[in-house]
Order: sequence, then structure tokens, then C-alpha cells
Amino acid sequence: MVLQSNFAKRPSTENNPPASQISGATKSLASRIGSSLRDAARRRRARTNGSSRTTKYIVEQAKRRETTKSPVNSIRLNVTTIRTADVDMKDARPSSSSLGVATVPVTLPRQLARPQFAEVSEDALRAVAPEIADADIEYVREQLEEFGPSMLQVLSSVKANLVSHTLPKELAIVVQDLADSIVPTHMMAVYGPPSKTGSSKPANMILAAHCTRLPSFPPTPASSAESSKPGEFSVPVRPLCLPSPQTFPHLSAFLYTKRADLLLNALLPCPPPAPLAEDAPELVAFATRLAGTYTSQALLNHAMSVFGLWQNVCALGVFEDRLWDTIDVAWKLLLTAIAVGTGNPQAMLPQA
Repeated sequence: MVLQSNFAKRPSTENNPPASQISGATKSLASRIGSSLRDAARRRRARTNGSSRTTKYIVEQAKRRETTKSPVNSIRLNVTTIRTADVDMKDARPSSSSLGVATVPVTLPRQLARPQFAEVSEDALRAVAPEIADADIEYVREQLEEFGPSMLQVLSSVKANLVSHTLPKELAIVVQDLADSIVPTHMMAVYGPPSKTGSSKPANMILAAHCTRLPSFPPTPASSAESSKPGEFSVPVRPLCLPSPQTFPHLSAFLYTKRADLLLNALLPCPPPAPLAEDAPELVAFATRLAGTYTSQALLNHAMSVFGLWQNVCALGVFEDRLWDTIDVAWKLLLTAIAVGTGNPQAMLPQA
């Protein structure tokens, strides 16, 4: 198995959305943000911080561009896998004859490349929230971070029933937690090639404010989407093809909470003892502990989740330093653990 650190690509027409409507709930959130735009001092602070973050990303991206050109950027590891043959369901436990052990060579990129930096377009933001389209995007994201956790709580309470195998243009949903009044603006029908089936995920303007490669909704006149029953709404359905649909919930949760610690815990087989940086000496100690606790196959499965998350981040064009730093830490940690567990620590550890 060979994994290349190439940027995840998707057809430009794959995610073309149906016509949508801007709900009153979106306007409510946009109005909250818009009303706070009068605070000029915070606008300036957000703009300054955004410039700093952009510079940091571009510098790191340039370093990665040079590193990934080197042949030493790839490492080769021999991972032992256990395959279970098909057995009758009546067998509670597979016999030893149904187990097969094999050593599989795996080539992985030492570092995951970073795509060219881009910013969310004003048109994309205007399509979902025209009231704040002219605001500084970093300030908008800063404000959304304050609402993010409560928005995620509302999204977690959404119930939707897809009654047919055909993707509808609109879907009726029930929001069981209306404490914040910020309801989803649409449902994302997330799937991966080559399948056209997937799962529906509620979403709102958080994605539009962070994903530079997410096709924007076509602007449409605002109209109420709420039904006569409290908590029931009709929202547009948007298809979203991703390289790794199964890791989209990790990315979505992070964009709402900005909790790097929770994301790192979700990517690893067990939580690290303390916050880790990519060059922290504690990283090697924890990687060695993982190598002694989990099989190389289990560690490789987690590494593939990190790789899938990275593919999605590239495909959607998310440029958030905390997200990229967490991906880098998880990737280096798991590769180091696999290298130690397969008896090839020199592949990742510096030589004395």
C-alpha cells in the first residue's frame, strides 16, 4: 500500500448545490454578528490576528513544498496484519485455521503537504449571510467561535428521515433543542466516490465561513422555512462528495468547537497524557507507549483516519492553524508509534 501526500481532488461539478433559501434562523445569527461589527477595536484585533495566522500558514506551506520534493519524505514500514477468513455466523470464535497473518509493506509520507492558501470569497459568504458579507472574515470567524458550541448542540438534536433513495431538494427536519434558536440552514448529503449513497448531516454558515473550496449556495430571496409545528423546518439538501466521508464528523465538530484537544483524542487510540506539540520530547515517549500497547495494524488504522481527515481538509480548503497543527501532531505520533512497533524506529526518530 502506498499513500502519496498529494492534495485531495474532486470534480468541480461534484458538489453543485440545489437552489436554497436563507432561513430566518440564519438571519438571526448573521444579525447578531453584524450588530457586533460596530466594535472597531475588536475588528482591528481580529484583522491583525488573521494576518499573523495567514503568514504562519504560508511560511509553513512553503517549507512543506520543499520538503515533499525530497525522496526522504516517504518512509517504508512493514506492518503485520491479521486477516480473518469467512466463517459461519454460528461460530462464536474463529478457529486458528481461519486466521491469516501477513506482513504488508506500507509506504507513507513523512509529512502531509499543505495546499496553497486561499480565503473564503465574499460571494460565498454573501450567499448564506448577506448582512455580514462585507465584514472582515477573520472577525466573522472569531464571532462564530463564540456561538459554535451551542450551535453544535442544536445540530446534535436534529432528527431527519430520508424516505427515499433519491436525493431530495428539500428535507423536513425536527430540531429538538431550540434553546439557542440558531437552527440548521441545510442538510449535507455527505458521500464518497464511487458511491452516491451516504449520510445526511445538518449544517449552517460555519462551513461557508471556513471552507474556501466549498461551492457557494446561489443567492435566493429569504423566506421562512419553519412549518406550523414547533421545531419542524424544511431545509435544502446539498450533496457533498468527499475523499473520506467517515472522517467528516471530526472536521465538522472541530469547526464548531475549535477544540484541538478533542480532535486529537478522536484521532488517537487513547488520549495523550498532556498537550503535545509536533517537536515535543514527550511525543516520542507517548509514541513508544502506544507501540507497546496497540498492534501496528490498529495504529495504521488510526493513521488512515488522520490521512482521510487531511484529504477532506484539502478538498474543502480549510486553513485553520489549530486544525493543521493537530493533524501534524497526530500523523507524526502515529507514524513514530508504527515505526517503533515494527522494529524500525530510525525511520522516524533522529539518529544519535
